[in-house]
Amino acid sequence: MTNSSPLPQDVPYQTLMSTLKHLKLKHFLDQWQTLEHQATQEHWSYAQFLLALAQGEASRRVQNRITRALAEAQLPSAKSWTNFEFDHLSEFNPAAMMAFAQSIDWIESASNLLLFGPSGTGKTHVCAALGRSIVELGKRVKFVPRPP
Repeated sequence: MTNSSPLPQDVPYQTLMSTLKHLKLKHFLDQWQTLEHQATQEHWSYAQFLLALAQGEASRRVQNRITRALAEAQLPSAKSWTNFEFDHLSEFNPAAMMAFAQSIDWIESASNLLLFGPSGTGKTHVCAALGRSIVELGKRVKFVPRPP
C-alpha cells in the first residue's frame, strides 16, 4: 500500500513555497533552494542567507520598476548617453548636463530645464537620455513629442 500524502519533511517546504507565492516574493520563490544549497556549502549564517535572498528580491523589484517606468515614459528607443556624440556640439557642456542626469534635486525643487538649439543637434536625444537617467534615479517621466 502506498501513501499518497507528502512526507513530513516536505510539508515545511510546500508551505514555504505557497507562502512565498502568496507574499509575491518571486525572487525568494525562484532562488531560495539554490541559495540554501550555497549557504549550506559555504556555512552561511541564517542572516547571510536571508540577506542574500532579500537583496536579490530588492534588486529584482528595482529592475521591474525601471522596466515599467521606461515603458510608460515612451522615450524614443536607442537614445541614451552611451550613444550620444558629444563631440559634434562644440558649445555643449556635457558635465553640466550629466549633473542634471545624476541628481533629482532640480526636479524636487520644481526647477525647469530648457534646451534650445537648431534642428538636428540632438535635443531629443539629450531629453530621452536624461529621461532614462531620471527613471533610473526613481522618478517617473513622460516623453511627449512635438506634434508634426
